[in-house]
Amino acid sequence: MAAYSETLVLGEAFGFSKDDVARVLLDAPVTAAFLKTKHPLIAENNFEEHFPLCWMRKDLHLAADAAYKNGIALPALNSIKELYGLAEKQGFGRKDFAAIYALLAKDIPGDN
Repeated sequence: MAAYSETLVLGEAFGFSKDDVARVLLDAPVTAAFLKTKHPLIAENNFEEHFPLCWMRKDLHLAADAAYKNGIALPALNSIKELYGLAEKQGFGRKDFAAIYALLAKDIPGDN
């Protein structure tokens, strides 16, 4: 979700529409199937809770903690966990975890 959101934000910053970027990404064979159900939420800025962002952050924390206790380095997971923590602190905790897009997109020129 975080990688998808970052890609949408990057495409929009370069002047592509969110839907054009999504069309390319969602047709790729390596794209996670759940993104096809999350994109309509993003397109409509409707982040009604399906799976709360705060639960995603908690799950990421549990995975990071388990990895740490077993001597496994997961730097990408830890970065994403911190991103979700920031989103939670910004008031997105009870929104759907797709709301990570809203946190990242708030600095897109011309996007409100």
